[in-house]
Amino acid sequence: MPFLIAAVLQTVQGSRVVTMLVAPFLLLPLVPELGLPPEIIILSMASGTFLISHVNDPFFWIFGELAELEPSEVFRSNTL
Repeated sequence: MPFLIAAVLQTVQGSRVVTMLVAPFLLLPLVPELGLPPEIIILSMASGTFLISHVNDPFFWIFGELAELEPSEVFRSNTL
């Protein structure tokens, strides 16, 4: 559940920082029912933020610059 919520938020709005700020507040009421350690929940949310990468996410451009790729190549190599 934490992974899916973070992945959906990331897909809809595109910013990893905003996703990692909003997802915990959405999941807070569900934590006792999930029965998972907090570390697993945090790592699941962090993993969900890397499922989709948009051009409005700074990571998209940082990845492209460091790998010396054109934006079309970043789309093919850094996104689903």
